[in-house]
Amino acid sequence: MGFLAQELSDEEKQWTIAEFFVENQWSKELVRAMDDLGIHALDSDKKMGVLSGGERFKYRFLSLLAQNPDVLLLDEPTNDLDIQTMEWLEEFIQQTSLPVLYVSHDETFIANTANGILHLKLEMARRLE
Repeated sequence: MGFLAQELSDEEKQWTIAEFFVENQWSKELVRAMDDLGIHALDSDKKMGVLSGGERFKYRFLSLLAQNPDVLLLDEPTNDLDIQTMEWLEEFIQQTSLPVLYVSHDETFIANTANGILHLKLEMARRLE
């Protein structure tokens, strides 16, 4: 199962881009995704913590795909994405054969990608005195 959290941990922010890709399972799909996302190399010593949110998403999503998961779990995947990357993600979700479960507040993204919706609402319980 591949999980993409909203944000990196403090430890992960110290990792280099190359460290995110130490154990890769390369495939044509991964190389195509790199090209689509404008990523040309994964051997950089640049720290993940200095990248923009959108750049971090791209590398983290590629790392997730490189793990060859059976299911993708994405937590607020559209946060910090530019329009081009969001469109790529929408197309990826529409075309992938992998089950994709995600949490999102982005109604347009949901309308463009979801084939089923589970709406959860948190309500405060009242205490009876």
